[in-house]
This record gives sequence, structure tokens and C-alpha cells, in this order.
Amino acid sequence: MERPAGVVLTGGSSTRMGADKALVAVDGVPMARRVADALAAGGCRPVRCQGGDRVALAALGLEVVADDHANEGPLHAIVVALRSAAPADVVVSACDLPDLDAATVAALIGGGAANPHALVVVAADLRGPHLVSWWRASAAAPLAALLDVGVRSYREAVERLGGVEVAVTTAAVRNVNRPGDVAREVSSQLMVIAEISVDELADRLAAGARLVDVRETDEYDEAHVPGALLVPLGTVPDHVDAFRGEGATYVICRSGARSMRACEFVAQHGIEVVNVAGGTMAWLMTGREHATGAA
Repeated sequence: MERPAGVVLTGGSSTRMGADKALVAVDGVPMARRVADALAAGGCRPVRCQGGDRVALAALGLEVVADDHANEGPLHAIVVALRSAAPADVVVSACDLPDLDAATVAALIGGGAANPHALVVVAADLRGPHLVSWWRASAAAPLAALLDVGVRSYREAVERLGGVEVAVTTAAVRNVNRPGDVAREVSSQLMVIAEISVDELADRLAAGARLVDVRETDEYDEAHVPGALLVPLGTVPDHVDAFRGEGATYVICRSGARSMRACEFVAQHGIEVVNVAGGTMAWLMTGREHATGAA
């Protein structure tokens, strides 16, 4: 598989930061440099910056491509990136994701390989899609067509193009928009979510443990672990109290990705949560009893 190009979007206005975000240092390293390094480590070649202060970025050892649509929003920038990199696919990232890591970039590239008909694969956590995504080279024309009919929202464009979401950790997509965002929240960065297997879950449930299922209603109705409480992922922020109780609350989804995102969010509220690795699919594959329909 040919390596995708990596593009750091460095041409934004940075109005909320009050300074050029691409050049703001996090842990002593400018954000544009940090993101470019993550793209390279994740498998992108070549890696370039698009737009911004060419002289300052070049001083950081970064190649810069001019962007004729600077400050017109990310969709214009992505179209330019795709056309500049053609015929290669592209992984695009905003410059203000200083904790982006190689694993997240590799997951996006893998998502493109695993979904041969997808035009875009986007990194998403509990809050939804983030501006770091893999784009198939052929996405340039349909994305430009959306711009022509007035679409300016990144999330809307991803949805209209049938984008595939890859679940990532919230820490990897921490967004730095304002001066106060630069200081990392150490507690969330160091938080490690415990995981157990479905075999271990069966023992915990027999002892009276609580289990929350964060899949969608139709998935839950089709098959779920008996006794699991349904709290769809998108509603977790409004139902944090559903995870509170004596001892740990176990969290499950289809395969373990969405439930990990839920655990990361809930744990920040001081609640002990444990992710179920393999999820409901692993439970069903063991032949254990399951329930159907509403709780």
C-alpha cells in the first residue's frame, strides 16, 4: 500500500489564541512541528505544512506549501491538500492537536485500507469527529462539489461523504485553541482505564456488578448482556450519574472501542469504570446467555 502524504493545516487565523497557533510551543516544541512528527511517525510520506508563516515554519525544518484559500475554513484547505498531493491519499491534521500520536495516525490509515469504498476516515472520541482525518485521493472532486453548494462545516461534509469514524483516545485529540489550553491537564493525560475480558465480566456480574451498555438502541435490542443498562454513547455526558455506585461500573459496547471512549469521559468525573475488552461480540462468541429487546 502506497504511503499517504501528511498535511498539517497551518494557515488558520488563530484569533482565539492571539498568536500563530502553529508556532505556539507545547512542552518546548511548536505545535506544527509536533503534529508533523506524529504524521511522519504514523506512516505519512512526505509531510508538509499548508499555509501560514513560510519563513518561521521553514526555520523549524518544515516544508510549506502555499494555500490560496487561507482563512476560508478547513474544507477549502483539504481540497487544496488533496489536489497538491494527487495521486496520493492524504492524512490531514489541524496544527492545534499537539498530542496527536503515531498510533492515531496509523489507525486512520488502517481505516482507509479496511474500508475500500470510504472517501474519508475521521478520528472521533466521545465528543465526535476531530480535524485529523485520512482522505482518499478521489475525494477532492466530491468535496469541492460540497463547497460549491455552500457546505462549510467539516462535520457535515464528513457525514455527507459517508465518513468512517475511528475511535481514538481523547488525549490524542486534545485541542489547543486558547492560551489557557496550552497547559495540559495532567490528571486526564495520566489516566489509565482498566480492562477485563468477558470471562472476568461473567464472574463480576454473578457477584452483583453493574454493567452499562453504550451502544445504540437498535444494537442493544438485538442482543445484550442480561442486566446491562442502556446509555447510548452520545447521551453519556447527560447521564454520568448512571455510572455511579458502590465499586466499579463495567462498560460494554460492540467491540470495546466506544466503551473505552465512554470510560475515559466518565472517569474524569471521579467514577471508577472498567472497560470490557471485546465487547458484546466477544460475549456472544462464548455462547453465553443474552437478552433481546428493551430492558
